[in-house]
Amino acid sequence: MGLYGCRMWCALQHAMALEDLRPVLSAGPQRKALDVGAGSGYMTAAMALLQSPPDMAPARPGQAQPLVVGIEHIPQLAQQAIENITRDQPDLLASGRVRIAVSDGRLGYPSEEPFDAIYVGAAALKEPEQLVKQLAPGGRMVVPVGELGHQILTVLQRGADGRVQATKKMESVFVPLTDARTQWSAAEPPPPPPPST
Repeated sequence: MGLYGCRMWCALQHAMALEDLRPVLSAGPQRKALDVGAGSGYMTAAMALLQSPPDMAPARPGQAQPLVVGIEHIPQLAQQAIENITRDQPDLLASGRVRIAVSDGRLGYPSEEPFDAIYVGAAALKEPEQLVKQLAPGGRMVVPVGELGHQILTVLQRGADGRVQATKKMESVFVPLTDARTQWSAAEPPPPPPPST
């Protein structure tokens, strides 16, 4: 287990999730996305860059712009996400195209719903109903579903008629989608600082 009871998992799984979300992220200038369990900010930034490349012209006054909300329930991880994104892609935060929020990701982010794309970076025991409700018609969610040892990376697609279809992609290994208290109790203490020289 990593710092604060979480880990950055397999790059292949993240790449597959981004590939599955790419069609909805890049489909139009006003797309909204949600990254549940923002952690380091990596997936939040990657989703924003798929939505609108760095060289894309900024939105004109009064024109909606793309938005990715990264939600993290551990304040220290949310701060780490902000610092990482600021260091690598400062315009994403400064322009308002990315927002990092400290909140319970299992509840989504109702003030900005519906979302065209949702990525869940932790495994839900079953399809996360609160998040599914926040998925826009034509929207897509990538979420690992199942217990540890029996998780399947799953793509949920909401049709224009409102029905949701699930496609199982591959076995996966993610930390459980849980509340902050449970995550903190599973966390290892942070490593000691390096000795000063």
